Amino acid sequence: MARQSVSALFDILERERKCCAALIEVGKEEQRSLVENDLDELNMRTKEMQKAVSELSKLHRERKQQLDRLAEELGLDPERITIQEIINELRDESARALKTKVQELLTTGETLYRVNRQTIYLINFSLGLVDKQISNLADVLSEAEGYGEDGKSLPGKSRPKIVEGKV
Repeated sequence: MARQSVSALFDILERERKCCAALIEVGKEEQRSLVENDLDELNMRTKEMQKAVSELSKLHRERKQQLDRLAEELGLDPERITIQEIINELRDESARALKTKVQELLTTGETLYRVNRQTIYLINFSLGLVDKQISNLADVLSEAEGYGEDGKSLPGKSRPKIVEGKV
């Protein structure tokens, strides 16, 4: 019976790895969308990411249930069960295969983490540029440059203005 449960756990871990790999690709596409300032594409990627994260959450719940089943079958404490404990308890070929699958998932998860960090950097960089542009515009549109607090031209200023118009 434990062999079937280990096989089911193996399947869940593989689906988690594939889901993380899909998230990596979506993250890279999201980065391209940010760089290209393509909001429609970015919106699509965000929806894809939400769907994949939802699937990953579902898989985590499945994994927890499967670990609880395995704990019961192996006579281990379900409250403290870990995959490593299961690997230690099995001590056969399935233990080695499970250990390999966990390592693959961890490697994929680390890559996903790096892609997400890069995306956060791009977003923060973009926000910094926007703040700098706002600051530059505020400096140009200051009273010293011929504009009042309301953004309208001040009378009697002869300096060139970046915006001139009548309201």
